Amino acid sequence: MKKTFLFLLTLLFSAYGFSQETLPRGVTLFMMKTGDEPAKLIIIQRGQQIELSETELDKAPDSVRPYLKSLFTVPPQPFDITYRIEDSAKDAPGIEEWAKKAVELCVEWHPKLEKYLATDGFTPPRKFEIIFRKMEGVAFATQGMIVISSDWVTARPDDWGMVIHELVHIVQSYRRGGPGWVTEGIADYIRHAQFEPKAPMRSFNPDRAKYTDAFQITAVFFIWLEENKCPDLVQQLNKLMRTGTYDDTFFVTACGADLDTLWAEYITYVKENNLQSNGGRRR
Repeated sequence: MKKTFLFLLTLLFSAYGFSQETLPRGVTLFMMKTGDEPAKLIIIQRGQQIELSETELDKAPDSVRPYLKSLFTVPPQPFDITYRIEDSAKDAPGIEEWAKKAVELCVEWHPKLEKYLATDGFTPPRKFEIIFRKMEGVAFATQGMIVISSDWVTARPDDWGMVIHELVHIVQSYRRGGPGWVTEGIADYIRHAQFEPKAPMRSFNPDRAKYTDAFQITAVFFIWLEENKCPDLVQQLNKLMRTGTYDDTFFVTACGADLDTLWAEYITYVKENNLQSNGGRRR
């Protein structure tokens, strides 16, 4: 059973050493916290009552907003990114050196992703392990770790974009329930739009592809949408996914049409410009 806690913040923070002088005079704050759900806030100021969530701090009155943001800002952890090579992968040629470079890449790119995918009141994990394992597939990210196939590293030693893709998942840390094609599309968007924008892309069949195919296909669709419809599309999507409020109708508001209509326009663009062999993207 989830427990609900209700705090009168002006009293709570006075008791624990926080000065009430950080709040404007005449302001009273209540916070209700249930389990892992975002806290609900009630602001009473000059006889007016405002209700909002800790994910909506930008909607708070100007006089209170800086206090609320400092209240929900957790000091970031120092980076603690390590690697481990399992016994099954130790015979892979050059795996030790590759693992060290993967850690260096994550240390370099984590701050960039943390800034680009920032949302109020959220600090992404800064401590995780990169594990190398002999296994089928390429790689996956889960809580506290990225697992990479040693066979894939041997076959594709230059595939650093794969590491960035999995690092994005660590930074995303989205709630369960959101559409996977959006999550994977954002990860590959960052890979192809920011990390390796000039890298070759796989060809695709525009008559069979769907925007829900995820990975590269969805990523290039997002790139086209940002170039033609909504410049900050991916950052808006990130906020919705992290707060668990994503809905397909977002595209109507942000891009002026529903997903099916936008996809049809994009596919027409791909065919007219003969971009199938370059992953649907103009260079």
